[in-house]
Amino acid sequence: MALRPAARMRRGLAALVVSVLLGLLCAPGFAQCEMCKTGLIKSPEGAQMARGFNRGILFLLAMPYLLCGSVALALFIAHRKSL
Repeated sequence: MALRPAARMRRGLAALVVSVLLGLLCAPGFAQCEMCKTGLIKSPEGAQMARGFNRGILFLLAMPYLLCGSVALALFIAHRKSL
């Protein structure tokens, strides 16, 4: 059963409101990260730790893409060999 346009609009508006509210709840977390960054950069050993944190973040960011890309490449190669 398909939703009427008005019901679909209400559902979309509700999803938007929930998304905005969840985004606002994350704001204190962003502030905490900024406080940690400021505290780390002020000392020489803290600056070195900050570089390590930045590398760790980049590593964590890249891993899912590398894993998914590897699986996609393996599937593509298997599909090409089957043709």
